[in-house]
Amino acid sequence: MIKIEKALPNEKELIIQIANDTFKPIRPEGFDFRTFHPKVYLNPTCDYSLNHYIAREDNKPVGTFGNLIYKTNINNRDYSFSFLGTVSVLPEYQGKGIMKEMMTSLEKDNLDHHVAFALLTGKRKRYNYYGYEKGAFSYAFSFVSYTIEHMKDTKEVILEEMTSENQKKAYELYKKQDFYHLRDQSNFYLTLKSCEAKGYNLLDKNHNFIGYCSFLESKREVVEIMMEDISYLPGVIKTIMISSHLDILNINVSPFQKELISYLSDIAENFNINTDLHIKIYDTKEFLSFIYELNNKYFNLKDREVVYDIDNELVLVSICNGAVNVTNTDRKPDYTLTKKELITHLFAPLSDRKEEQLYFDLLECDRF
Repeated sequence: MIKIEKALPNEKELIIQIANDTFKPIRPEGFDFRTFHPKVYLNPTCDYSLNHYIAREDNKPVGTFGNLIYKTNINNRDYSFSFLGTVSVLPEYQGKGIMKEMMTSLEKDNLDHHVAFALLTGKRKRYNYYGYEKGAFSYAFSFVSYTIEHMKDTKEVILEEMTSENQKKAYELYKKQDFYHLRDQSNFYLTLKSCEAKGYNLLDKNHNFIGYCSFLESKREVVEIMMEDISYLPGVIKTIMISSHLDILNINVSPFQKELISYLSDIAENFNINTDLHIKIYDTKEFLSFIYELNNKYFNLKDREVVYDIDNELVLVSICNGAVNVTNTDRKPDYTLTKKELITHLFAPLSDRKEEQLYFDLLECDRF
């Protein structure tokens, strides 16, 4: 008999053991969820065990998952969402329906917390079955050796590995530039180390702070970067590539980092779109309010009225003089969609919508 129960505060090591044993056959030797998600599993100031569930068969622990509940504020309004991570079923117990039971428990947890939407990463076909759809995207700008050889007037940049003691200026910059504010100073440094990356302070030749980045050398990726002075960016790229002996470097950028996108578009060899974030809508009206408020904040959306029929719920989105209002209505819909279809409709570059592009993303380090 399968039983899914909320983990207890003293079960963190059990959660990590189940997860590590599950992924051992498909991960490199020495892989450890402590270093893969250090914010969750190495954080000395917060025990995330209560955000996890453990699956047991005849009282033996055979699976686990974590569900982090976040709140973010846009235009003086709070929105709740969740992020699923560390979904693990021991290899010898896979194929018995345990994953399905765990996803049922996840569904109840999200409903109990009244989240507007839920997020996860993983294989599309696996999670599409449970109501998730890919839609959000970020940009990946690529640089090759030839590119940096022809960069002119690059300013000298020094990489200083970030520690809990020297993270203060980076955290202050994050608070100024990020739009979700999901981190606090106690977990900021650990969050930048997600997925086995390293956080760096970026300094000029006089050792003045000019920005920070999270760099994953094994994948040749800058997974997050924020700059006080963007003119130093070519120097950052050159320093990372030369010091790590790279022939290629990718820089991941959120669609809301408009200044970075504009600058990188001019100097990068090429760019790609990453679509690895899955979304499930729980509250259609709240979700639409969140998305339109977010995009209006960053892109000053044009005045409009759009009516959606989403799974037989009629919702009017009205933008007038810079203010977003989302209400139920009895007007004829402009679009009739399911919740999954709404995600593709809003965000996919090839969508059939008549209005301008809408965006959603979460910085990669914040993904669980």
